[in-house]
Amino acid sequence: MFAQERAPNATFRVDVNLNDNIATGQGNRFRWYDPLGRHSTVGFGLNLESGYYVLVTERLQKIANDPDREQLDEVYIEEPGLWRVGRQYLPFGSQIIIREAGMAIKVEASRVGRKFPLTLAVVDSGPKQAKGVVGRMGPTSYGVSLAYGQYFARSSTSLAVVSNVEEARPGEGYRLIVGGDGTIRLKRFDIHLEHVLLRRGNTSADLAKDVSDLKITPRSFGGTKYSVGWSREWVTKVDLYRFESEVPISKNLSMRSLVRFQRGSWKDFSIGIRVRL
Repeated sequence: MFAQERAPNATFRVDVNLNDNIATGQGNRFRWYDPLGRHSTVGFGLNLESGYYVLVTERLQKIANDPDREQLDEVYIEEPGLWRVGRQYLPFGSQIIIREAGMAIKVEASRVGRKFPLTLAVVDSGPKQAKGVVGRMGPTSYGVSLAYGQYFARSSTSLAVVSNVEEARPGEGYRLIVGGDGTIRLKRFDIHLEHVLLRRGNTSADLAKDVSDLKITPRSFGGTKYSVGWSREWVTKVDLYRFESEVPISKNLSMRSLVRFQRGSWKDFSIGIRVRL
C-alpha cells in the first residue's frame, strides 16, 4: 500500500495596525504603520510534511521616503531552529534600534560552551541595500551583535526610535554596526537595555552614531500591556521618551497607542486598532 500524502497545513497571518498618527505641526494622518516603523502585514504560513516552514507576508503600505521599496515584508522557507532562506528580518539585537529586512541565508550555529547560541546571516538585498554579514551571539535575555558590509541601517525601520520614520535621511547607511542588548527580569517588571555603535558610513553624510534604548515593561496588568521607554542618540544629543499601551478588546482585537516626547513637549502620537489572526 502507498502511504497517503498529507496536504500542507496552512495558516493565515494577519497583523493589521490602522493608526491615526499626529505629529507636531503636521496634523492627522492615517497610516498602516506606526511611528516606530512597524508595518501592517497580511499573508500565510505553510507547515510542510517534510518539516519545512514557508512564510509569505505583505506590507499594506510602504513607509514614505523609505529606501526599502519592497512590498513584501517577509518571504522565506526554513527548517525551524536550523536555517532560513529568503527575505527576512536580520538577526541584530532585539530589533528595536536596528530592524532591517533583506534577502538572506540565515543559520543557527552550534552553541558555544552550550550557553551562547550563535545566529549568522549572509545578506544581499540588491543595489544600495543591505549587503554583508550579520550575527548575534547569546541567549534571548542578552547578547552581542555585529553587522559588517554595506548600506546597513538605511531602511526607515532602523533608527526609528531616535528619528521621524517618514523623514528622508541623508546618506546611504553604514559599513559597521556593533551592539549589545540585555533584559533584566524582576518580580514586577522587565528592564530591557540596548546600545548600538554605527561606524564607517557609506558616504560623508553618514556620521558616526551611538544610540541607546531603555524600555521598562510592567507585568501585573492582566491582558493589558504597558511600557515606557527612553532613546538617546549620544553624538547629536537627541532624547526621545515614549509611552506605549495595548488594551485587549476581544481575542484577536486590541487598541494600541504610542506617544513620544522631546525637549519637554510631545513629538508625535498615534492611536489605532490592531487585528491579529
